[in-house]
Amino acid sequence: MKNRYRTLILILSDLLLCAMCIGSFLAMALARDAEGRLTDTGIRSLKYFTVDSNILCGIAALAEAVFLVPVFLGRRDGTPVWVRWLRLAGTSAVAMTFFVVMTFLGPTMGYRYMFVGASLYMHLLSPVLAVATFLLFRRAGGLDKKRFYVGSVPLALYAVYYMYGVITAGRKMDWYGLAAWGPVWFAPVFAAIILVSCGISFLLVRFGGAGKAHSA
Repeated sequence: MKNRYRTLILILSDLLLCAMCIGSFLAMALARDAEGRLTDTGIRSLKYFTVDSNILCGIAALAEAVFLVPVFLGRRDGTPVWVRWLRLAGTSAVAMTFFVVMTFLGPTMGYRYMFVGASLYMHLLSPVLAVATFLLFRRAGGLDKKRFYVGSVPLALYAVYYMYGVITAGRKMDWYGLAAWGPVWFAPVFAAIILVSCGISFLLVRFGGAGKAHSA
């Protein structure tokens, strides 16, 4: 019975995380937040990795909640492996968003702009909840430690898209200002970011993803 309650807590926390991630995206997409500096309207908000990472995390959380229902009902022992990898990717993505906000965007644009309105959820609350539940409940267990880099694939794809946009369209595609130091430093900066992302994914797998497929 205790295991069933624990699984129920996982389902509810997944649904909460999904609501926070998707809800903050909708808030950013449907209404311009005058207090924030990264907010754009409508479909254009998808250009931000902050938004993309939260959408991915929300989808991953919802998928995990759906597949945990049969676990709660005693019809299966764990979640499918692809759901666990998706949960890792979503968690790693929002954790990277949090890292970039704290180390780059906050100091350069002002922390008070990073934690207002929808940005409060995207930059702080959703990443903290995603990482905390991933580690505390070992929700995406059963992952191969040697393939930890899978968690960094979304960021790597975004980096390719962003670099291509800046190379072909110039500063108007550089909404994060990463090319301000000159083209010589552009690639190394992204390489460093991806390296940090891999480090985050490794730690998530090492301390939260290598256990059982669920925490029941």
